[in-house]
Amino acid sequence: MFPLHDRTRRFICRAAFLACAVLPTIVVICWCLWVRSAEQLSSMRGQLEAALGLKVQVAKIAYPRPGCTLLEGLELADPETGKAVATVRLAEISTDEHGETIFASQPEVDVAAAEQLKTFIGSRMRRTVTAHAADLRFVANELTVRWADGAQTFVDCSAQLGSTSDGCAATGSLRLANSDAAQAIRFEWRRSNQLGEPLDSVQIGAANAPLPVSLIAVLAERENRWGPHCTVQGTIKAMETPDSWQAEVAGRLANIDLHSAVSSQFPHQLSGTAELTVKHAVVHAGRLEEAEGSIHAGQGSVGSSLLMAAAAVLGLTRGGNNSSANGLVGNEMTGNVTAYDELAADFELDARGFSVHGRCGGKREGTILRNGEQVLLADSDRGPVPVVALVKMLVPDSRVQVPATRQTDWLLHLLPVPDVVPGDPQAVPQARLRGGKGLH
Repeated sequence: MFPLHDRTRRFICRAAFLACAVLPTIVVICWCLWVRSAEQLSSMRGQLEAALGLKVQVAKIAYPRPGCTLLEGLELADPETGKAVATVRLAEISTDEHGETIFASQPEVDVAAAEQLKTFIGSRMRRTVTAHAADLRFVANELTVRWADGAQTFVDCSAQLGSTSDGCAATGSLRLANSDAAQAIRFEWRRSNQLGEPLDSVQIGAANAPLPVSLIAVLAERENRWGPHCTVQGTIKAMETPDSWQAEVAGRLANIDLHSAVSSQFPHQLSGTAELTVKHAVVHAGRLEEAEGSIHAGQGSVGSSLLMAAAAVLGLTRGGNNSSANGLVGNEMTGNVTAYDELAADFELDARGFSVHGRCGGKREGTILRNGEQVLLADSDRGPVPVVALVKMLVPDSRVQVPATRQTDWLLHLLPVPDVVPGDPQAVPQARLRGGKGLH
């Protein structure tokens, strides 16, 4: 082999250094500058906005390892109002052979994003069924949900969306922060395609986790009628049927404000804090078809008008100093208020009607309402009364009378619902009945 000139050797070494060290370094630097550029941030925002249907802002983006994207300062906002509905300090999105995994650090979500989240999950479920999309997993050690009346923090949050043998399912679990609940809150949204048309089913299990009713009301787009401190725990199993949804419910409502539930809506006086236990209830097409449970309340007060209405309309036996139930007079709606020590009763509601049985003192001996040893209200042998009697009891003095039957139900949902019109033209109505979402 012939010897190389010294100048030639230096040239070869310099060329090798440029090719193997300098040029790769320049390429890596340029690539890093590109991925951190505004163009790359804009591209990522566009992908997220197309997937979520929300306006997206990202402070920084990085790729710590292959198949992993790290988003810093992620903010999701309503596309119409621009109001922030979710913020995430750090979001790591990784992809592997099992699908995509999103790990969120300290996300804060406004319930206003619930509808967009539902739309996103529904769209992803359709893709999973038709195009066999990859599984999607979500993990967060701590999740805070905010709404107008409060906030709730959950821990150990996880969810997964993937295919099943007959369709797809979205499942998840989480726990209440600072709670001794032994079991996690679990939910499942399953879509089955066995019969050729997709049918949805939903299961929620929160038997040991008292959730704020105000949060549930916002998610369900309903008004909270049970008071600001009311909580609910229990189970729900719902299935889509050809005509509508049917659900089976069991659970307990605690810290019910009876003034909010009754006095704030109807022309009667009732106060106290109650607990409502539902052993079993069936809801079809948004209507309560049957229910069985009990109610218990401690000390409070009750108006004479409510006692009179319960005796006259429900056929209960009124005790106390005035046991007469000869009718309801307009000016009685603002009558005397009596203190009570205990309200306790079992109830049943089905196609036969509504029945109630008193169980003050823990014994089913017929006393529904008592003040010490004095019986204020007791059940009778009348048997079940029509369910519409409950409405008549709550608003007994009104000139607006309509037949409440299955045959007239469709028409009542189409026509405007009037205010309460008292029998006494001089009396001022203290409550209003509203149709649609406001009527419970």
